[in-house]
Amino acid sequence: MIKVYQPMTFVQSDKPIYLPGQTVHFRVVTLDTKLRPASLLYDTITIEDVNKNRIVQWLNQTSNSKILQLSYSLNSEAREGTYRIIVLTGQDKVYHNFKVEKYVLPKFDVKIDAPDEVSIAQEEIKAEVCAKYTYGPSVPGSAKVKVCRHQTHNSDAVVPCYQETKQVDKKGCATFTFSIPSSSTNVNQKLLLNALDFFAKVEEEGTGKYFHTQKKKIGISSVVGKLYFIDTPKVYHKGSIVEGKIKAVSYNNTPIADMSVYLFEGEGWSLRQLQLLTTQSDGVANFSLNTAGYSLDIKLHAINTKSFGYYRNRPRYYEAGEHRLSPAQQVSPNTKTVSSLEVKQKDKPLSCDTEEEIVIRYSVVGEKQGSVGVTCLVLSRGAIVMQDFKHVEVQEKAGGNPGSFYAVLPSQTVIAVSADFATEKCFRHKVSKTSGNGCSAEIGEESC
Repeated sequence: MIKVYQPMTFVQSDKPIYLPGQTVHFRVVTLDTKLRPASLLYDTITIEDVNKNRIVQWLNQTSNSKILQLSYSLNSEAREGTYRIIVLTGQDKVYHNFKVEKYVLPKFDVKIDAPDEVSIAQEEIKAEVCAKYTYGPSVPGSAKVKVCRHQTHNSDAVVPCYQETKQVDKKGCATFTFSIPSSSTNVNQKLLLNALDFFAKVEEEGTGKYFHTQKKKIGISSVVGKLYFIDTPKVYHKGSIVEGKIKAVSYNNTPIADMSVYLFEGEGWSLRQLQLLTTQSDGVANFSLNTAGYSLDIKLHAINTKSFGYYRNRPRYYEAGEHRLSPAQQVSPNTKTVSSLEVKQKDKPLSCDTEEEIVIRYSVVGEKQGSVGVTCLVLSRGAIVMQDFKHVEVQEKAGGNPGSFYAVLPSQTVIAVSADFATEKCFRHKVSKTSGNGCSAEIGEESC
C-alpha cells in the first residue's frame, strides 16, 4: 500500500500560563517529510477565549519556508481559563491551548527529604522539611507536616494521620520523627493502601501565611527482613560436599540471631525441605549439602517458615533467599564459563600507614589442569598506579584460595572482578596494602 505523507503543522506558545494584560507570543511552523520548514498558506489563525469566542484572527498568512511568529496582547480584564489557538489550512485544523490565570510566583521553595519507601516494621521514620527564598537565603518560620495512610479513591473513611508543627532552624529546616500512623477505630484495612501521603507547608515568620504546600508519597513495604546466601559456591562436583551460609537481616540490615531458617531444594511446587537451621549471633547459619544424588542444577531456597506457599501475600514477611548450584562441566572458548573471582570486602575503611591484606577467592570449574595468568591492578583516583602479574597452577576442583582481579583460564576465557575500598583521610600519608597473592601498592585514598 502506498501512503502519501502530508506536511505536519505545529503551534507553540512561549509560555503555558499568562497573566491578564500580558502578550501571548506564539509560533507556527510546517515541516515536510525531511523535517524542513515548508512554505504553506494558512487560511485562518484564530485565538478563542474560555467561552470559545473569537478574540483575534489573522487571514491568509504564509510561512515562506520559515517559522511564522505572531503575538496578541491580552486585555487586562481577560477572563481566567483555557484559551485556544486554531490554525486552519484547507480541511486540516491544528490546536494549541494556553491558560490565563492571576497567579503569584512563589517567594520561596519548600523541599521534603524523606525516604521513598519504609518497612511496615519500621518504628521510626525521619523526614526533613526545608524552605529557602528563591534568591537563596533560608526562610525563618515554622514547618507543619501531616502524614496520613493512603486510601482508595472511593473511600470516605477517616484515615489515621500524624501531625506536628516545628520551628525551622537557621538553615530553614525542621526534622520530624514519626511512625506509621495506626487507627484506633475500626477502619477496614483493605481501604488503606501500602503508602503514606506526606504533606508539608511552611509559614513565613511575621506574615502568618502558609506558602507552597508540598506533597510526597512514601511506599510501605511488607518486607520486614530478608534471607540471602553468602560464601556459597555456584558450581559443584558430583559427590562432593557443598558448604554454604545463609544470612538473615532485618529491614535496616542488622543481623538477626536465633532465627529458624528452613532450607528447601527444588523448583515451583516440587520443593523439598532439606534442613532446619538456626542463625548465630551474626545472623549467619551454616549448612552442608551432599551432592551424591544430583546431576543437574540444584536450586536452593531459604525462608523463615516451613510453609513456603504465597509468603509474599502476607502482611509482613521475610524475603526468601535463592541460590543455584550448577554441575561442573568441561568448558571451551565458545561456552559460557561459570568460573569466577570474588573479592572479600573489608568491614572498616583501610587505615593509614598500615599494611592490609586483600583476599580474592577464585573458583575454576571445568578447566583443564594448567597455568592461569592472574593480574592485579591498583587504582587511585581512576588511574592505574601499579600492576602485578603471577602464574597460578590450576588443580582439579580448585577454588577457595587467594587470587587476583583478572585471570586468563586455560580455555582462553578471561574472568574479572573489581571492588572499591574506603580509606581514611590520609592526606599526604600513604597506605601500604598487599593482596593474598603478593600484589601490593602504596596509595593515598583508594585501592583495589
